Amino acid sequence: MRARILKASIEVTDRLAELGLHHGLFVTGIKAGEVARATCTRNDPSNAGGTLAFFRTIRSLRESLIPKGWQAIEPNGLPLVANLNGGIAIAISTGDQGTGFPDREVKTKYSKGDATQAVLDEGREYQLALDLGPIAYRTRFPKKETPRFATWYLLRHRVKNVVHFEFSLPVEIGSKGRISVWKERLFFPSIAIEPVLDDLEAQNDDTVEEIDVAVERI
Repeated sequence: MRARILKASIEVTDRLAELGLHHGLFVTGIKAGEVARATCTRNDPSNAGGTLAFFRTIRSLRESLIPKGWQAIEPNGLPLVANLNGGIAIAISTGDQGTGFPDREVKTKYSKGDATQAVLDEGREYQLALDLGPIAYRTRFPKKETPRFATWYLLRHRVKNVVHFEFSLPVEIGSKGRISVWKERLFFPSIAIEPVLDDLEAQNDDTVEEIDVAVERI
């Protein structure tokens, strides 16, 4: 499946507006994550930088969007911010070296678990119903059912002092458990980040991935 590629500023802006979003939300969120990463010292665990960057990025998006009617939800432990009335949720993930480059294929850097598979399955069903039209959608999803949504991923990949990122809609998990098939990919200019000490260079890389586990309620 070939993804729809949007890279011109005006078409990206228009597509984001359709989703109730704007470019500045992502820039603010990524910068918040990198500020948190920069608080790490040589006495922190080696994966602390990636963990803090992930936590603070999703927190920033929630703080920006919840006042606009979005919700913080965590299906099966996967942290999202969602506009359930609009049928969209946002997840955060580290991407590989293709992140932010329209001429490259992209995968998530790390493998995914059951929580991600569940939101991808839900997203495919939701998109199929939308494609079939409003009558089919109402037939598939009566009002009494749980709201359905498609989960988009804010992919980011830090290389030294630059963060490349994109906002993309996944379709399925491919080889080695990584998301590799996308329906849409939206691209943005990369972000320059303040440098860190040479001996903390390992904290530049995202060496931990988002929580993605099945949660058993007891």
